[in-house]
Amino acid sequence: MPLTHPLIKDGWFREESDESFPGQAMRLRVAEILHAEKSKFQDVLVFRSTDFGNVLVLDGIIQVTERDEFAYQEMITHVPLFAHPCPKKVLVIGGGDGGVLREVLKHDCVERATLVEIDESVISLSKKYLPNMAKSLSHEKVQVVLADGFEYLKNTAAKDEADKYDVIVTDSSDPDGPAEAFFQKQYFELLYNALNANGMVISMASENIWLNIDKLKSLKDICSQVFAQNRADLGDKTHQRKAKSQVLAQLHHRVESVVARRQNALQQIINHSLELLFFSLHQLRRLRGAERARLEFGEMQSRELKRGQLSLARDLVDVDAQLQHRAQAPVQNVEVLPPQRRPVLVRVPVVHQVRDLVLVQQRRLHPG
Repeated sequence: MPLTHPLIKDGWFREESDESFPGQAMRLRVAEILHAEKSKFQDVLVFRSTDFGNVLVLDGIIQVTERDEFAYQEMITHVPLFAHPCPKKVLVIGGGDGGVLREVLKHDCVERATLVEIDESVISLSKKYLPNMAKSLSHEKVQVVLADGFEYLKNTAAKDEADKYDVIVTDSSDPDGPAEAFFQKQYFELLYNALNANGMVISMASENIWLNIDKLKSLKDICSQVFAQNRADLGDKTHQRKAKSQVLAQLHHRVESVVARRQNALQQIINHSLELLFFSLHQLRRLRGAERARLEFGEMQSRELKRGQLSLARDLVDVDAQLQHRAQAPVQNVEVLPPQRRPVLVRVPVVHQVRDLVLVQQRRLHPG
């Protein structure tokens, strides 16, 4: 019997949330419902869409689609990990689909990545239906902890110095559900206490930056209070400026290195393209020159042929006229002089025809 779900009607999934998306709704065409259940913590739905691949939905809100998940995973991961000079220990709270972990593991300097996910169903279903993301969950550097992220920070990371982190990524669901605690001041205080010196935190803030201004402002105020009141823990202002300068210098160096590599690659592409263009133009000129020479040679041949034909025609007319004239002339007597003088007495024309060309030759006649 085919699976059903109350949010899928007439072959369409409809996402509607007055908290996250006030005044709007989102629909995706459904090809097949793959899984639907009520887990211990939330409603879980996985379906195959006609255009976006497999889709994971929690409590009626789309979490990821195979088509565009990379855009979110890359931005929330690479910004803090590139900003940190050398993140060795990374904590991901939420993100049971494994997408953020996949991007974290692309950084060679990471030695350990811990994932804290409250719902085991999200992990198991992601391994089955979102393998390109969940493959990171079985990596040797990854530790998966089934627990509430808030409680984990409170009971473990905030107390044990060995569990301090260089970067913490909060990949939670929307603030109007079970993840509401991840948007409170107490949670950010726990985050601060779980960081190493110069550690960094990044958190999913809102689904809509235009319609959730109040939530964004609240988060900004909370972070300003939490991280401002604890700055004294890092030492005096001179130390703070020095540490900040070192981080910025290292970040600047890494950015410049990436830019230089990209510019070098781009220049190589341009040089190769120019060489190919010049070679093509040279070949084109040669072809055009050869074609022009062929045409000119053909025209010259045509002109010379016409000129030769006209000249030959005139010569033939002249020869015919001369032959007719000589045929009508009286035959001359040949007078033989005494042998001691032996001069040339008469020149008699002799006519030969060679290859359709009439040639007139003159031959000396001698007595005897």
